Amino acid sequence: MKYHAWPAVLLLFTVSSWAQAPAPTPPPPVAIEEFKVESAPAPGGGSWLRLLAPFRTSPKWADGIAFFYDVLVEKDGQFRVLSGTARYANVKAGRQAAVLYMSPSSAERFGVPLAAEIRVGYNDEIVQTFKWEAPGKKAPEGWGTQFERFPNLIQPIYLTPFVATEYGKYPDAISSQ
Repeated sequence: MKYHAWPAVLLLFTVSSWAQAPAPTPPPPVAIEEFKVESAPAPGGGSWLRLLAPFRTSPKWADGIAFFYDVLVEKDGQFRVLSGTARYANVKAGRQAAVLYMSPSSAERFGVPLAAEIRVGYNDEIVQTFKWEAPGKKAPEGWGTQFERFPNLIQPIYLTPFVATEYGKYPDAISSQ
């Protein structure tokens, strides 16, 4: 009996041609592109800090988007972590920005941001963690868990004097889900 290899080679070639490269991973539905700390003079006086996180969304409309900010600050050699949450609804696809504010009193008491970690939630699932360090600064390792924490001192727009002048620049801020 003669053995012919060509049917096996043909079968192997046919089976391997059915296999395809894996589909590319789709982008997350919400993704921060950068982080900025800006001075924000308030109507009526005082200089706040605007903590701005430009982001992109892919759903035509999205609800249930949350940005959980942890911000490392330092004053007189003492590090602390301030936190706050921005929640949004009616977010149209494309480029948007999440914003929270640090009051003049918090900046005077605790210092200015050295680093930030922002967790992005969409429909109750964390879809991205974005980390930032101030230019020329190096945050201590493990800063998110080793320093005293002060919750809710990074405030959403509706708790600031900017609610009347800047509200339309950002997606619809909501107080809870």
